[in-house]
Amino acid sequence: MKRTFAIPAFFVALLLCIGYGCKKDASNAIVAGKGTITATVGGTAVNFNSAASATTSASSAASYLTITGYQGGINSSNSLELSLTALGNLTTGVYTGTDTSHLVAFAYTQYASGGNSNLYINQTGATTITQVTITALSDTAVSGTFSGQVYLYNFTSNASVPTTLPITNGQFDIKF
Repeated sequence: MKRTFAIPAFFVALLLCIGYGCKKDASNAIVAGKGTITATVGGTAVNFNSAASATTSASSAASYLTITGYQGGINSSNSLELSLTALGNLTTGVYTGTDTSHLVAFAYTQYASGGNSNLYINQTGATTITQVTITALSDTAVSGTFSGQVYLYNFTSNASVPTTLPITNGQFDIKF
């Protein structure tokens, strides 16, 4: 004799309601930490995925986030560093260079052998807004976007070096 079990319709309906009712909110998305940093620098799309890293720390008054990556080998290629200091806790949201509750800093280094590399940084109070948006943040990774304008810090005698570079389409997804 074959035995069959009937599952009451109530339990089936309950399982369906639980399954469809537990959708994740997009603002609580899991951060993958793919190890990628990309941007368009001076009109050229660039990957800074070599040795891409993020570090975070906090004091009683502020939180700090630094994201660094290289286009090729460490100390032998172009590099990009984003630094964010926020009063209080670091959270998802938009951080601009014009807000006094945090500091946003960019440093882009155009590598040149022989010690003639060019350092570009953003300027406090510049008319072009420097912006970092943290779209997802966890204990293990951070992801988001960035954009702004950097200015040549160390002037060289090379007249072909631009004095400003726009950084657009910036994205990062990095593990701590």
